Parts: sequence; C-alpha cells; structure tokens
Amino acid sequence: MKGSTISSRVLPAVHAAVCVVPLLAQGSGALGEPFVVLSGGTVCTEPNAARIEGGAVVIRGSLIESVGAGAEAPPGARVVDCTGRYVFAGFWNCHVHFFTPEWLGADQKPAQELAGSLRAMLLRYGFTTVIDAGSFLENTKALRARIEAGEIRGPRILTCGEPLYPENGTPLMLREQMGIRLPEIASPEQADPAVARNLEGGADAIKIMLVAYTMPPPMPHMPLAVVRAIVDSGHARGKLVLAHPHTSSGLRNAIESGVDILMHPVSNPDDQVAELLEQARARGMALVPTLMLYRFEARREGQTPERMARWIPRCAEQVRDFARAGGQVLFGTDVGYVSDFDPTEEYLMLGEAELSASQVLAALTTAPARRFGFAHRLGRLASGMEADIVVLGSDPFADYAAFADVRLSIRGGKVVYEAEPQR
Repeated sequence: MKGSTISSRVLPAVHAAVCVVPLLAQGSGALGEPFVVLSGGTVCTEPNAARIEGGAVVIRGSLIESVGAGAEAPPGARVVDCTGRYVFAGFWNCHVHFFTPEWLGADQKPAQELAGSLRAMLLRYGFTTVIDAGSFLENTKALRARIEAGEIRGPRILTCGEPLYPENGTPLMLREQMGIRLPEIASPEQADPAVARNLEGGADAIKIMLVAYTMPPPMPHMPLAVVRAIVDSGHARGKLVLAHPHTSSGLRNAIESGVDILMHPVSNPDDQVAELLEQARARGMALVPTLMLYRFEARREGQTPERMARWIPRCAEQVRDFARAGGQVLFGTDVGYVSDFDPTEEYLMLGEAELSASQVLAALTTAPARRFGFAHRLGRLASGMEADIVVLGSDPFADYAAFADVRLSIRGGKVVYEAEPQR
C-alpha cells in the first residue's frame, strides 16, 4: 500500500504475477478468492493487545482465516502490501442519522448517488457498522436492503427506526415545515404499541427523546412512568433502549427506568450530574460522547465564547469522569444531523477528555460489538471473525487524528472504500 496505489504483490513463498490495478477498479469490490493477505502492516488485533509488527491478516471469503506475524501466503493468494500502514478491526459509529434529503426515497434513488453519500459520510472514515439513532424506518430499511443485496457498497446498519418523543416533542422543523409528526408517547398505555410497531417493522433497538429540544421553550419532558413503560416493553422483546437525556432530569429518568445507552452527555451547563453519571456507570449503562456535536451547535447557533467555555468543557468532563471510572464509552458523532462528516475533531476532543488511544479504539470496536451482541463476529481481528477491517495510513496511538486517516475499508471481505493514491 505504500506508494502510488493499493496493489497486489507476491510474498517470497508464492510465485504469481504482480497486479497493480486498484482494488475497487475490479468491479465487485471483492478482494479476491480464495485467499487475500494484508501483509506487512502493524496489526492491532484488539485495543489492549500487543501490536504485531510486519503482521499478516489472511482473509478467506467474508471471514478472517488467521492473524499473525511472518505468515506465508496460501498458494494462489492475493497479497496486499500494507507496509507502513496500521490494520484494525472495522470501526463502529454508534450515532448516525439517515433523515436528511440525500437519503430520502432510498428505494428509488440511483445506486450511484446513494453509494456516493455512504462513501462520503461513513465508509471514507472506516465505519463498517453504524447505529442509526433515529430516521424514517421504511426508508432506512430500503437503504439497508440495497446494501445487503450487494447493489450498493455500504456499512452494516442497525436502526432504531423512528424515535419516541414526549407529547408535543416533534421538532418544529418536521412539524411545521414538513408536516411530519413523529411518535409522541403521552401515557404508559401508549408505550407498548409504539415499541411493537417499531420493532415488528424491522427496527433493531428503541430510541427515546427524554427531553425534546424544541423552540420556543419550554422543552417537553417525558414522564418517568412513560419512560419505564417504553424501556420495559423494549427489554421484554430483548432489545436495547437508547436515550437522549439533555438535562439532569432526563438523565435521572434514564437511570431509574433502566435505559441501556445514553446517546449524549447532559448538555445543560448548569446541571450538576456527577453523581448521576456514577449511578449510570454502576448500573452498566454506556455513553456515546458526541463531543463534536456541541461545537457544531455552538457555531451554528452563534453562541458567545463565554457560554461555549462553560458548555463544551462540561460535556468533556462528563465523558472523562465516566471513562475514568470504568464506564463503557461507544464512539459516535451524530453525523447526519451534524453536517461535518469528518470525525477528526471528535477523536481530538476525546484525547482532550483524557481518553487513551486504547480507550478510543475500544469505543470504535470491541465495546460496541459487545454492547450490541456482535462480539462473536465483530470488533477484533481473529480467526473466524468477519473480515471487517480498516487500514490506516498513520499511527493513531501517536496522533489521534490518524484514526480518520483511512486508506482502506473492508466489510465482510469486500472493499467498500479505497483512498486515492497519495502523490
């Protein structure tokens, strides 16, 4: 991979012609059959494992055959030179959205157009699995179906479907400009039918807006009894429940009802939440930081430097303290709402929040795989795991920005993104 293109070469043990055609130029995006070897890179099998210098990852079909150092390529294998590169399990982004115009009409939109959007927002940054934290369910299912059918290169999508809002909580943009009212749950009796519609319709989890961010205030809050009914209904069906807390009261209701994942820190700078976050950690809840969201919102809303100086550091402190106490952090950027696709700022802000590079890598790989029930298939580089792999051009343990320096993204043994050759 070092040099003008990602190309095939031959290990000394294999006698075959050298192919220098870029991988995606070969049509299907398949790396090749029966074997492919990613050779010569620094391989990190999982966050706290010793790194393998000059390692090799052998792929057979959609699975990893083996991982090690100094391995000989099987006869007939294609060997991709990863010298000077860094090889990791595929990344997860646990907070994305597919509700903006480029995603609508996914059942009819040209495949090339959707593929370009997926590449720009997700694949370009190594995200081979994503959690859709709220969108129009039928549309996202159509997008996912076209990806899984092989028509479009894209990530694995797990969706929450349509978020459940408190009464009068649908965002004004949707309600007034688009004439859309999302599910609003006003009583515990309405909870189970709403959860059933989402999950039986094809959603993989449930998302609750505990406090709806509407303009003008006051912001609608979902009563604890309603939250409990939603959580109990989701759990009875074996599904995770994700929630947007926004305020300390929203966080308290999330904790008391048994929510599984907090999709943001508490963004109200005046709320005191240290004890609540410790309760959340003790109960095994996970946290998605989305720190770059707050700078995005501050810039968009023209916040004063004084407010930004209180608002953004408070969110970072919550993430720092939660992670320091052993809480499970899941990487996510709220992209699809946040219009800046590049996650570099998020990586740097996690560093500023004193997360180690290993903790960031865990948030991208092993932690979400465990939380969403995929630890037996995803999150690590090991024999028998799915060949979801990211190859970086530089070392993220030396510079957190390198997590976004993606040279190659592979999902299920197929190339879904290849960077342009460096000159």
